[in-house]
Amino acid sequence: VPNIQVCQIGGNSPEMCGESTRIVVEDFGYHEVNLNIDCPSDRVSLEREFGAILMKKAETAYQVVEAMQNHAPPGIPISVKCRVGVDD
Repeated sequence: VPNIQVCQIGGNSPEMCGESTRIVVEDFGYHEVNLNIDCPSDRVSLEREFGAILMKKAETAYQVVEAMQNHAPPGIPISVKCRVGVDD
């Protein structure tokens, strides 16, 4: 069984999430990077505008994932942890 290390990051800035992806893979050796758009905490979703709130901001979420993919070395999976839905 391989020992696969996955790093989960959170954010709403494509540039910062992209660079974070590069760093955790190249500098720390992670095998996969996951974007958290699941956290419903008000401190995360409302104050900092990432986590579950990104489910209501599909274009931003798309741009973040695209930046992560563009900064990841070839063969590094990028995944998204999300909820079934978001309450208004």
